[in-house]
Amino acid sequence: MRGKATAYRIIITVICLAILSPSLFGQEEREYIRKGNKLYKKSEYAGSEGMYRRAGENSESSGDAVFNLGNSLYKQKRYGEASGEYVRSARAAEGDSLRQAEGFYNLGNSLLKEQKFSESIEAYINSLKLNPDNVQAKYNLAYAQDQLKKQEEQQQHSRISRTRTRISSRIRRTRINRMISNSRIRTRSSSKGPGQGAADSNNSSSLQ
Repeated sequence: MRGKATAYRIIITVICLAILSPSLFGQEEREYIRKGNKLYKKSEYAGSEGMYRRAGENSESSGDAVFNLGNSLYKQKRYGEASGEYVRSARAAEGDSLRQAEGFYNLGNSLLKEQKFSESIEAYINSLKLNPDNVQAKYNLAYAQDQLKKQEEQQQHSRISRTRTRISSRIRRTRINRMISNSRIRTRSSSKGPGQGAADSNNSSSLQ
């Protein structure tokens, strides 16, 4: 009987822990997020990063910790890392159009900082599909499109300049080679002197 009672208590304990663990973790996560938010407001971005990472350690954590982590990294100018967190945030927010739109919008901002204009344009478009009323996203989209156009024009200009430089270089090398060749011919002609003229005279005479 005692053995059965002990086994029963163990089973009850395990069930209680299974029920309570998500709730306890949720409280712990929210506490870390609150601490991170306080540090973020104080512009202590490295400290807030640590809190958000602690909050997001569990695979079942909410997207808030990931989104806020992206913001902390963005403020530290670690745009590449921030972009990765915003992608995770957008995926985690599937089913919540406004939260997902925020993730794509911040992703667009981070990519824009890296001058990845094509990717940022795509992120802003995805954000506006979910939240067409985001005026700032519309403005940033137009700005990114303008910057992409300028970048493409600069790249085209650079390609044309490099082509012209290569052509000019080839022309200069050709001219130099011709000058060297002509110089050698004149040297050979002058080195033979009157002797060659006498030989030519003899040949002409013999043919006659």
